Amino acid sequence: MSVERQLTADEFRAAIVAQSDDDNYPERGWVACVLPDGTALLGAYAHGSRCDTFDDLCDVGGVACYVAEGLASFTWGGTVAGLVDLATRRADPAIPERLADPQDSDYGHLMAVYTGVLEWYARSQRDVAQNSCANCSETKIPLASKAEQFSVTFGLVPGYGHNNAIEGDPVTAVVIAWDTAAVAESAAGGLYVPAVATLSRTIYRREWGCPPGGEVTVTLSGARNPQYDVDPASWKQSVSRIAERVRIALRQTTARVIFSGCGSLYLT
Repeated sequence: MSVERQLTADEFRAAIVAQSDDDNYPERGWVACVLPDGTALLGAYAHGSRCDTFDDLCDVGGVACYVAEGLASFTWGGTVAGLVDLATRRADPAIPERLADPQDSDYGHLMAVYTGVLEWYARSQRDVAQNSCANCSETKIPLASKAEQFSVTFGLVPGYGHNNAIEGDPVTAVVIAWDTAAVAESAAGGLYVPAVATLSRTIYRREWGCPPGGEVTVTLSGARNPQYDVDPASWKQSVSRIAERVRIALRQTTARVIFSGCGSLYLT
């Protein structure tokens, strides 16, 4: 749906939680915003006659100016939960029931924004959980006894002894591979396991083929939600199968999935 909001340039900048674009002329990309009232917005933007950079797009004569005048609309509007759902499913903001089309010219930007949204949401949830746990004895908020977590790191270049020659955005490549594998796992009767993707560098012995400065990698992490994934064994099996699909898709020799347990607080 299309949602119109009246924002000043400063309000627009302050509301941004994730953004990705070409960073050149002409500039185009996607941006996700969360307003103080909890309204979440997701929209695409493109270069205007006076807008060479994203900062220009936010300034007078750019997106914020038009939004302030109530003339611009976002592709999608809803709640934070709805935005996280879009990002988790890698959905098309214009038609949320469908997955985003990899052939779309701005698909990479949208995937990068989705990754940013999930990272922002994970950080905000951790902050809320930490603040809430400080008062758990007073508010009597129950903590789950155990919530399994996983992390797995993938390289992008097959083999060893390479020079990190990677085409395109490594995070986007791994995000697409994980989403594809998770969709296949769900279609086969398993679980679609959400994850947060973070750019990383892996360091190992130079004589074993580690590039100078470390190998460019992407680390995926996530946690089982006991409210939805009640069987830890099934969740771990789905994580393992998805990771194996991604390893094969990225032509990696090895991949190590690490599972750990911790207390959790599920907020609704």
